[in-house]
Amino acid sequence: MTVLNMSCGQTAHHPAVLDALGRQLDGPIYYPPYWKLELDTIDLLRQVMRTRNDVLLVAGSGTYGLEAALTTLVEPQDKVLVVNCGKYGQLLADVVDIVGGEAVVLEATNGEAVGVERIGEALSSDPDVSLVATVHCDTNTGVMTPIDRVGQMLVEEFPDKLFLVDAISSLGGAPVEVDKWSIDVCCSTAQKCLNGPQGLATVSVSERCWDRVTRRKNPIPTLCLDLSVWQAYHEGVRQAHGSGEWGDFSDANTKAVHGPSPSYALVSGVHAALGVVLDEGLDSVFQRHSIASQAVRAGVRAMGLGVLAREEVAAPVCTRLIFPQEIDWTALASKAFYKYSLALASGFRIGTMGQSAQRTSVLEALRRLEWALSDLGRPVTSGVDAAREVFDQALTR
Repeated sequence: MTVLNMSCGQTAHHPAVLDALGRQLDGPIYYPPYWKLELDTIDLLRQVMRTRNDVLLVAGSGTYGLEAALTTLVEPQDKVLVVNCGKYGQLLADVVDIVGGEAVVLEATNGEAVGVERIGEALSSDPDVSLVATVHCDTNTGVMTPIDRVGQMLVEEFPDKLFLVDAISSLGGAPVEVDKWSIDVCCSTAQKCLNGPQGLATVSVSERCWDRVTRRKNPIPTLCLDLSVWQAYHEGVRQAHGSGEWGDFSDANTKAVHGPSPSYALVSGVHAALGVVLDEGLDSVFQRHSIASQAVRAGVRAMGLGVLAREEVAAPVCTRLIFPQEIDWTALASKAFYKYSLALASGFRIGTMGQSAQRTSVLEALRRLEWALSDLGRPVTSGVDAAREVFDQALTR
């Protein structure tokens, strides 16, 4: 039985990504073929992120991008308002503290989003906050934060505050409108809804952020997690590509004799993943994820299980389940994987990311989940028909 990956990352690689990762490189990173690949990849990312801002390719997983952004923008004792809707909201707060800032945390009720009005009240009561940070989709709870409304509120009422969004789990599965929603820093990666390789963080950076960097009172205490170092590297690539002259940009930064380098192979894989999404069309991709998640929620409810996130804030890329009686996660995950080749996300979560956000994957996942629960002595009614009905209705709209 083939493994069905319904996790929240690393998701299964798209065949086009596998093909790209398997091809030999056309030389080292300081030769023209790589320059073109890098610049083309950044252009594709700008299309998916809906932005004209700088987009940086930072070596490391998505968390590296978050830490790089916060390290670059947050100085000692700077206050950051963190909107916490789950584990990954807490991660933002933890990183703020690690880089020397002070996290002011707004906790959400489990399964709910933090209201925009509450964010505004917190900012009004603490004018020293310099940056607002939130996770777009916190897969730990399956909750979406309305970042469009948060961005609008900040522009209208608190234009001096920077806005950072963790779109690691949402990019490619839900609309992310960086410019329209006035997002100053948007951090993501490819190994979730894009079905790309893990190990490359993508960070969009606004002019307001770069202005904040130039006005820092303290030097940025890192090399590889300094976004301005990556900006200098990318600018070197852009200039060389324009001139057609050979160049080694390892010393493009002014901090050290050699800076961090990108991964040719990973950039190739991300480029392929972005091409697949854009070829399908963003609206089609977002609709597919939305329908798949609705089908999952309908299916698990028909099984007699619950969904943590309230329907109005439920994510299209991940569903957190609630069981009416206590059940051991490790036992369920082991049974599902080792006997039925079903890989779920930890903590009773079903991912609908990228290729898994489709009819065949969702129906088969529910079927295997039912088998695993039955083996554990927790027989449930079938949810496959309820999920199938959601897909069927979507076809008639």
